Amino acid sequence: MNKEQTATAQPEYPTLNAIVAEGVKFVETMGKAISSSIQNLPDFMIVNMDDDIRSQLDALVDAGIVENRREGAKFLIKEGLENHTGIFDKIDETKTKIAALRQQLQEIAKGEADEVNG
Repeated sequence: MNKEQTATAQPEYPTLNAIVAEGVKFVETMGKAISSSIQNLPDFMIVNMDDDIRSQLDALVDAGIVENRREGAKFLIKEGLENHTGIFDKIDETKTKIAALRQQLQEIAKGEADEVNG
């Protein structure tokens, strides 16, 4: 290379400023990811799966039905809930009855306490 080529040639390695800029961009991206994860933390659940269930989730992923096991589990839970709405109707009915019985018990207890104190 002659002097003219040397003067105009760009270095083939990144400059310190480029490295710092990439580092800053990386830290900002990680900060956004961490912030997003923290916001979703209340929705986070850990569930143990046996080998058979993991295999079935992997089959959903391999077939392209879902992107990953987490999405597969979400898909199957949603399908199960939609196909068994009757049980949730019964649960809601029973919870309503229990709440009414608790209210009756509280009224009875309050009445008894009023008689004793009265």
